[in-house]
Parts: sequence; C-alpha cells; structure tokens
Amino acid sequence: MLRQSEARFRNLYEHALAGIAVSDWDGRLQQCNPAFCALVGYSENELRGVHFSALVHPDDLDPYSDRGLRTGEVSAIEIENRYVHKNGRPVWVRKIISTLPDETGKPSQFFALAIDISERKQKEELLRESEARLQFALDAGGAGMWESSLERGEIIATDRAFAMHGLPPGSPMTQDKALATVHPDDRPKVEQALRDTLETGAPFHVEYRFQQSDGSVRWLDSQAKLRETGGQRRLIGLVRDISRRKASEATIQTSKIRLQLALDAARLGWWLYDPVQGTASWDERFKAIFDIVAPETDVASIMARVPPEDAARVCATAAAALNPVDPKPFVGEYRVQRISGESRWIEVYGMATFEGSGEARRAVLMVGTAADITERKRAEERQLLLMRELNHRTKNLLSVVQSIANQTVASNPSDFAERFSRRIQALSANQDLLVRSEWRGVEIEDLVRAQLAHFADLIGERIMIEGPHLSVTPSAAQSIGMALHELATNAGKYGSLSDDHGGVTIDWRLEDGQFSIGWIEHDGPHVKPPKRRGFGSTIISAVAEASVGGEVELDYASTGVVWRLKCSASKALSVEA
Repeated sequence: MLRQSEARFRNLYEHALAGIAVSDWDGRLQQCNPAFCALVGYSENELRGVHFSALVHPDDLDPYSDRGLRTGEVSAIEIENRYVHKNGRPVWVRKIISTLPDETGKPSQFFALAIDISERKQKEELLRESEARLQFALDAGGAGMWESSLERGEIIATDRAFAMHGLPPGSPMTQDKALATVHPDDRPKVEQALRDTLETGAPFHVEYRFQQSDGSVRWLDSQAKLRETGGQRRLIGLVRDISRRKASEATIQTSKIRLQLALDAARLGWWLYDPVQGTASWDERFKAIFDIVAPETDVASIMARVPPEDAARVCATAAAALNPVDPKPFVGEYRVQRISGESRWIEVYGMATFEGSGEARRAVLMVGTAADITERKRAEERQLLLMRELNHRTKNLLSVVQSIANQTVASNPSDFAERFSRRIQALSANQDLLVRSEWRGVEIEDLVRAQLAHFADLIGERIMIEGPHLSVTPSAAQSIGMALHELATNAGKYGSLSDDHGGVTIDWRLEDGQFSIGWIEHDGPHVKPPKRRGFGSTIISAVAEASVGGEVELDYASTGVVWRLKCSASKALSVEA
C-alpha cells in the first residue's frame, strides 16, 4: 500500500499543472517538478541549490515575506510576485508556501505551489489602461458619464455629469429627479426618446435644455445605449455641454438671410463646418455646385468625389485652417466629380473661428464659400495648351525644315535651292491657313493638305488621301490638325517619310453615325514605341480623344505607325456634313 501511495504521489508530482518546489530551511531549492521548471525555464539540476530569492524579480524582493512561517505564526502564506524566466522575461506567479516538518515534527523545509498568473495580470493591466483611456477621453471631450438602472430607477454619474445638471457631486439620483432638471418645454421629447429606446432598443440620443438657478439656460447633449446583464437592464451614456454650439448656431441662423442675398449676387454657395461635432451644412447653391441630391450627404460623401491627388491637398489646407496656433485661410481649387461623371473645378474659401486660449484654444466653427470655376479653368487650360503648342510647334518647325532639307538634297542635289525654297513656302502657307481660318468649318481634305504642305510633292505618290467631302467643327479641326501635324513630323523624322521608300495613307469615313480618320504608314524603316510619353504623344492620343469624346487606336507596327481616331459624328462633324 505504501509503495502504491508513493507511486500515486510521484505521478501527481510529475504531471501536476502547477509548479511544485521544495527547499531547505535556508530557502535553497532541493526538488522541483516539471511544471515548476517550465515556469522558470531551468532544469531541476540547474535549480537544485539555488535560493528562492534568485528567481524573484529584483523589484518584488521582500526579505521578510516568510517571517510568519519561520516564527510559526501562520501555517501558510500566499504571495503574488514575478519570477524572472531563464530567457529574461518576467513571469507573474501566485505562490502558496507552507512548511514541512522533519522526523521530530520541527519545520525544516519549505513547500511551494506556484501557478502562472501572467495572463490574468496582463488582463488586469489592460483593464486599468482601458479605464485610464476612458477617463482621459471623457476629460478631453468635456463629457460626463452616467448609468441608469431601469428596474430600480437609480442613476449613478460622474461629478461632471452632476455639475452639468446643477447638482452637487454624489447626490442621490433617480430617473424622476433627473427628468425634473430638464426644461419643461424639452421634457416631452426626452421622455419620448427614453420610451423609444426601451421599446426598440435603439440608442438613446437627445438634446435638451437645463434651466439653471439664475434663470439662464444650458444646452446638453445626452447619448446612451441599452445594456442587459444578469436580467438587469441599464442605460450607459455620456452627457456633454453643447451650449456654445447652440449659441453659434442661433447667431448664424439670424444672419443667414442677409448673407444669402450677398452670396446670390456673387453666385457663390456658402458652407459651414463644425469641427467639434464633425458636421456640415450648406445652402442650395452649394448643393447645385457639388451636385448634391441625397439628403443624407455628408462631408465624407463629398470628399469621396474628389480625386485622390486633390483630396490630400484639400485635407492639408483644412488642417492648416483649423490649427489653433497659426491658422491659415482655407483657400483652394480642386476637382469634384458629379453624379453624371462630369468633372467640375471648384474654388473654396473659408475661415475658422476659435474659442479659448493657450492649450484650451480650439476651432469651433469654419465658414466659407464655394464657386464653380470650371469655365475659367477650361479657358486657362486652353491658353496653356496654346502656349505649349506654340512652343512645341516652333521646335517641330525647325525639325521639319531640317527634314525637308535632307530629303530635298538626297533626291536631286542639282535643284536643291529651288525645291527647298518651294517646300519652305508651302510650310509657311500652311501656317497662314491655320491663322486665317481660325479652324472654323474646315474641310478635312484642306485640313490634311495644310498639315502636309511641306510634303506636297509626295501627295498622290507616296502620300494617299482618301475620303468623302466632309467638314469638321472648330474644336475637332484643332485637335485633328494638331494630331496630323505630330504624325507628319514624326513620320518625317523617324517613320515612313524619313527615307525614299515609305508611304502614308490618310483616310476618313462616315458610317452609321460614326466618324473615323486614320493615318497608316507602310514600307518605311522599322519603328519602335517611344521610350517616354512626351507632349507630342499627348496631342496624338489624349487631346484628340478629349476634344471629340472618342477613342484613339495607336499601333507601332513594324511596318509603320497606324493611328485611327473614332467618335460620334455629332461630336466632330459640322452641320454641313
């Protein structure tokens, strides 16, 4: 029987989940089970002879912790402290230590049962941090917290919540007493909000007035959620003083009509942003400018329409305007995409209003205007495009002159001067045509011939022009002409017109309401796609597409460049077509 008992004890000792250790009367370890070894990371051989205190974290050492055991005042003690694991990490343990007697009955050893409580300690620390963050958030937001037991009708609250209702901290409070502090005119809506929450479980949220003892009124915002624990229903919520916000809203409302008259005269829309609440409001003209249809539209919904490359700039400018230390005017131009997909340019201007001083200073309101400047931006873009085109064409013109000289001298050196002069004159006549016509009602063939004037002697031989009698609109003439100019220049420099063998076919057609015009090179040098996209590539593709709402097919085939623009006839052809 004794042998069986010892076997059971040894089995329990070896497989126990809790750490078990035995030390001599001096506190030096003699035996440790596997669980204790795992707890501290050392083997039993490494621990044998080591003093208990060597395992304890230096900050947790207490040389008098076992005094009661040594004097016989207590039979066991409980201690929670940290061991230092072999790898250096702290391990929180809960220890129950008692004494073991020798053969005479005199205490001669210590017996310790150790349990790892690191997870519990971590949760306790997280809970303390969470409570601290909650308190910090409440203090930062100037909010008070309250909790109401619906079954008992009792309310507990923080000192700030009591003060907001004109009550001394810690006052006994019930729902009836709380409702009695509400302004008589607002009490019905507070009671209705409370009933809705109790009946539907929806969050409780209401703004109401509290009339102070001196007769003045304070506006409060109270929000709460319904919770049920152990069959008990409770409302847990926050209350904030929103008197300043309400005063600002009242002031703004008073001046709205006068302001709207001035804005209408200037064709401006106004907007108002409350950075404290994160809410915004605007007038009808602003809604029209931003194409706001849905009544629930908010700031985030509007910002979602702003392209990312503009949104970052808008946010940075807004942050600078709301900076209480060194605020800047909120001024900016950015794009907004309307519901139809159309992109519009918007100009905004705003100024923030601040309250408080020092570290308490903060922005409480930002008011501004918005204007649709799309037409102005388009005019600026057209002007910039023309300036860039003038600069680009000047450079290309020199390249064309060089190409004409090279081709002329290569074909027949004897009459170089005469032929070179004729080609230069044709190029000059082309420029005159562009200026005189101002691109109104230009026939496509005239447009093509004008752009290929410097290759006039190749038309009909190496350059084929094919298509019906059609006229294009001013904008289409400008973009197609620019594209043909680029294609001709590139063909003369690198493509099928840069040697004596290649050719080009320019054709256009009108089929089923669709207009297309193409440039097909053949039999020229082997071509490769450009390594970078320059202004010329933009003219050939993006400008041509945008001006007529069409699409461009561009293929750098080994036999030569193939370019074709396709669009609706109504976008490109003039009425005569």
